[in-house]
Amino acid sequence: MNNKTIKKIIAKEGLILLAFIILSCLFIFVIANIPDYKAYKINTGEAISGIVWDDYKAKMQQIGVYIILLGYPAYLLIHFIIWAGKILKQK
Repeated sequence: MNNKTIKKIIAKEGLILLAFIILSCLFIFVIANIPDYKAYKINTGEAISGIVWDDYKAKMQQIGVYIILLGYPAYLLIHFIIWAGKILKQK
């Protein structure tokens, strides 16, 4: 491999890693800042049961943590399996 090919591979892997980090940050930080939602009946002040945002936000934050911790390693594992298959098919 020449230097140009190596630089392209490093750039591609770096951009993929950056995409995983940005996606997980969206799940962790942006979802956490969604304002709480409660609907009230007019004139009574009674809360209407609906979506519980705290549970929803907590689950989305967990998904973000899983993406940042497991997303890139899972990508590398899949990439390795595909590469190994190609190598083993060669004569």
